Amino acid sequence: MNTLKHIGLFVVGYVVAFFLNFSFSFQDDHLTFSMAFLLYFGMGIWSGRKKRKVQLLLVAGIVVHFTLLTIFIKHLLMVDLLVGAALVSFVPGVMVRQLFHRRKAIALLTGTTIVMATLPALYVGINHFAYARASITVSDQQFCEVTLVDVNNTPVFDGALKGKITIIETWNIFCGYCKTQFPYMEELQQMYPQVQVLAVNNGIADNHDEFVDFVQSTNSNLLYLYDRDTAIVRYLQLKAAPQTIVIDQEGRVQWVMKGFGAVMQRTFMPRITTLIDQLLQEETSLQAQSVSLE
Repeated sequence: MNTLKHIGLFVVGYVVAFFLNFSFSFQDDHLTFSMAFLLYFGMGIWSGRKKRKVQLLLVAGIVVHFTLLTIFIKHLLMVDLLVGAALVSFVPGVMVRQLFHRRKAIALLTGTTIVMATLPALYVGINHFAYARASITVSDQQFCEVTLVDVNNTPVFDGALKGKITIIETWNIFCGYCKTQFPYMEELQQMYPQVQVLAVNNGIADNHDEFVDFVQSTNSNLLYLYDRDTAIVRYLQLKAAPQTIVIDQEGRVQWVMKGFGAVMQRTFMPRITTLIDQLLQEETSLQAQSVSLE
């Protein structure tokens, strides 16, 4: 193999991995990971009877892309899950192709059946793994000062978020999971009128004009704001979205949840409402104590 072919194979692996980024615009984990499984399996089928160097160059392109993606977004969750998807689909593709090297149609049919049969188990396992890493509690850590502007570029919040319990969902236009979470945020807004519920564009992927166009195209009662200085991203040290943050009345972070996959969707409302009820109860108790002291 000459150098040009080496580079070409590396680029193929890189481009396939890059193409998978677009699957994050889906609002369903099943579509994201099904695309990953099938693409990598197909790559394994194609390279199964070729030299080992071919397979290594393809994998190198995949690994380099996801390494760069990790450096950029500083969020390992979805990246390492997709790398895992590559391993559990590329390798079986290679093995099946070697087993049925003279019967490509049978190999493709058999392999696809195997992969599709294992998707439910892999899907459930991946989401449970993701959920185990998705939610962390941060107690008594002061939230950053922010400048959040509306569609008119007028500051709605400028400084510390104190005085009310605040729930923030960070988002960007390209993010499918972010859009999936919006109805849940609307439900929280209806359930707790005394709580601030904010949908904040993190300012990383979209400029303010794009933010305005998106908000004007939506039919929602959510308070959509734009983080002009990307303060929340710098505070969390995470460029990925969505991130859900619960801040108490004193401006302290009580909860940060990363992502909004299928398992998180099922458990989000019970977990966050329990936390909000607890914070409201503490607020009521403090007010009662204050009145009794007077």
